[in-house]
Amino acid sequence: TGRNRYNKQVVERFTNLVVIEKEAPHVVQELSELVVNSSSTLHLECKVNGTPTPTITWFKNGYQMKPASGISLLVNNSLIIDRVKKDDEGLYECKASNEIGRA
Repeated sequence: TGRNRYNKQVVERFTNLVVIEKEAPHVVQELSELVVNSSSTLHLECKVNGTPTPTITWFKNGYQMKPASGISLLVNNSLIIDRVKKDDEGLYECKASNEIGRA
């Protein structure tokens, strides 16, 4: 609360404070088995939550994936593979981590 020195008007300002607890990443929706046609586009989304926002890492058959020609790792936690071919078959997984834990 403050008082305006010119006209003695009382000025009040309020704020509402909300504290968000930190939480380890957790899966919101599991990945499911997919069958896609050759030459089509594969779009996988890693649906996880956590505070702070988790960092996502994609793996294929246990090996970390990196962006490459035809492979995009997007900021919305998605993996996109253009022009899918037989070599793209395998087990895909996403791992989420933040300072509190992993999922």
